[in-house]
Amino acid sequence: TPGQSTSLSLTPIADTYAYITSPNSSFGTGKTVQVDGSPVKIGYLKFDLGPLAGKSILSAKLRMRITSSSSSTQVIKDVPDTSWSETTLTYNNRPSLTSTITSFTQSTSGTWKEVDITPAVMSHQGQIFSFGMDSTGSDGLDFYSKENAVDKVHLFVTYN
Repeated sequence: TPGQSTSLSLTPIADTYAYITSPNSSFGTGKTVQVDGSPVKIGYLKFDLGPLAGKSILSAKLRMRITSSSSSTQVIKDVPDTSWSETTLTYNNRPSLTSTITSFTQSTSGTWKEVDITPAVMSHQGQIFSFGMDSTGSDGLDFYSKENAVDKVHLFVTYN
């Protein structure tokens, strides 16, 4: 029917984090993505937005199942370099975070946190979309990665 919307749930094609105190270690096979301002942990996620090519996107929300509460502000930033791999990314070779997409606070363990990133998804529609997440505080945020059996992080997109 014209005007009827469709929803799609996309799992990351890669997710990991870079940890300053283990600068040569990779965490891409872990069951969580961790973000913290002190000591620094930067989360990285990459999605294939190919299935959205030619669609009229109405909304795009990053949905994370929180495993460690945080009252700090988490900042989602664009990562133009999409060549990284979750099994090889380390703190020492991490790609740069650039422009801010959005930020959020108050994430509670055991709940889903939903963050609207519609404009960023629209601007990367039909492409590989890579972004990072860092924190302004020392109260770190952890959420389930794609490697976890249930409650994986995903991008929930509604389109026409």
